[in-house]
Amino acid sequence: MSRAFRNRFFELRVDEAPESELKTIIVNASRIAPPFAESMVKVAAELRRARQASDVFAGGSSFVTTRDLLRWASRTPSTWQELGSYGFMLLAERLRSPSE
Repeated sequence: MSRAFRNRFFELRVDEAPESELKTIIVNASRIAPPFAESMVKVAAELRRARQASDVFAGGSSFVTTRDLLRWASRTPSTWQELGSYGFMLLAERLRSPSE
């Protein structure tokens, strides 16, 4: 948003939720297995670190947001293979160009 438009509102900046809280949120909101939620949160943290050294998804602040994690969990994976595939598909859906 432009600075002129943003000046019409209050802005609140909220830090990322701690990993332990994020895991609890995902498990309670989606009812997936806690080990799956823990793995998802770890992947998100690793991607967040990788994002700092890359220009992929340059318009955003991270690869995976809390909303993305909840969307990933809502696909209700039942195996580790499905968990990985669904996570990959979630990221692939957001790519803007073949180079990303």
